[in-house]
Amino acid sequence: MKPQINGVNKTYNRNVHALRDLQLTLNSGLLGLPGPNGASKSTLMRILATITKASSGKVKWNGEDLKTSSSFAVLAVMALVLMPGTAVLLALRFWGRRAQRNKY
Repeated sequence: MKPQINGVNKTYNRNVHALRDLQLTLNSGLLGLPGPNGASKSTLMRILATITKASSGKVKWNGEDLKTSSSFAVLAVMALVLMPGTAVLLALRFWGRRAQRNKY
């Protein structure tokens, strides 16, 4: 599993830049993301878990664009590993989308 981040930007209120032109390819293994408060670590993790949308740029998981991906099972596992506290939110989003498609 290999996330690739190409030119990702996240802007709030048109002038507050959380991420600017982020370029990153992650390999397998243990990853730490250190930084001070306000360094946009959580913003990046939320974009990777598809909880927050990037303002621009592409995020791919094994070559598949996360914006159009239907691989929610992979994303759920990624969220559990990267952001344990958001697993419930991701599960609710998954089942909500599924219910909309199937019109339960």
